Amino acid sequence: VPKGWKSKFWTGSETKKCLLSPEGQVFNSRLGAFRYLIKYGTSDQVEEMRNLLTCDGWQSYDLLPAGWLYKKKEYNNLYLTELGEKLSGNNLALKRIRESENYANKVEDLHKFFTHQKTEKFNTSLNETSHKSSKTGSLRWLVESEAEEEQINKARMELMKNGWKSNQYLPENWLHKDKAGGLNVLSAEGLKFPSYKAAIQFMKTNTNYTESDIEQFRLFPNGKPSSKIANRCVDQPKIAVNDPSWKEDDETVPKGWKSKFWTGSETKKCLLSPEGQVFNSRLGAFRYLIKYGTSDQVEEMRNLLTCDGWQSYDLLPAGWLYKKKEYNNLYLTELGEKLSGNNLALK
Repeated sequence: VPKGWKSKFWTGSETKKCLLSPEGQVFNSRLGAFRYLIKYGTSDQVEEMRNLLTCDGWQSYDLLPAGWLYKKKEYNNLYLTELGEKLSGNNLALKRIRESENYANKVEDLHKFFTHQKTEKFNTSLNETSHKSSKTGSLRWLVESEAEEEQINKARMELMKNGWKSNQYLPENWLHKDKAGGLNVLSAEGLKFPSYKAAIQFMKTNTNYTESDIEQFRLFPNGKPSSKIANRCVDQPKIAVNDPSWKEDDETVPKGWKSKFWTGSETKKCLLSPEGQVFNSRLGAFRYLIKYGTSDQVEEMRNLLTCDGWQSYDLLPAGWLYKKKEYNNLYLTELGEKLSGNNLALK
């Protein structure tokens, strides 16, 4: 990092860093800091941070426009313009250069760059070599280098061919592998955790995960709280059944049930059944009813999952729901199992 700045590794990562500027601003990556400095920093600060992007695998090349960087990927290149815009693939880079008058004389140079790549042996970073030494390391490297979603999903499918599996109690895109006498889970970010404690600590410090994700993980792998974490749950806040903030007559929960918003949230709800059971989400209640409720109760709760974005579709198997994501779909089977992606649903 630049002189005067500070850094720390992300929880669970040995490569990905957060940065702290001398002014106290926190950035999740060098690229984020670079983009900030382009807007608000001096030219010297921008240039210094641009040079440090080599630590993330970005490289300069004489045939690229001034200030551009590139990163070699398995099937294509990523490009970073002088303004911090990321372009995925040679075609998009060529299109950007053709559209800009500032780059009018660079079209031929970019074609030469494409040719050079086919004849020259480009240096790869030490990070790439070490992270790609295993299939789990490959996934982690792809995520940390901000690869395209298609490549990341391909890496996950390779892992599943080698014994890694999904589980309804794991967060989205997490996998696990059977291991005698211990935990062996792999996060969506490609990080391996050997214990419940380590995985939960990671989720608590990462904004991508909610308390609902943590509570579901506590039930991994079979829907029952693990004895390994049972004695660690005493510090979790309990929601009293007689709490006056429970709301009756909520149309988004079954008749006779009550609900209340999570502390600090205006969208996430806890549910209270007529029998006094508390659930952190409609999905958690739905899974419980599949096991212990009547078919009518299950169907009623399934219909209410539309409040969480789940949708039915005639071409899906009976009882299945789906949720559209940015790059792929999530599927929910009739038994409440969550499947991440079309390939996994097809499998």
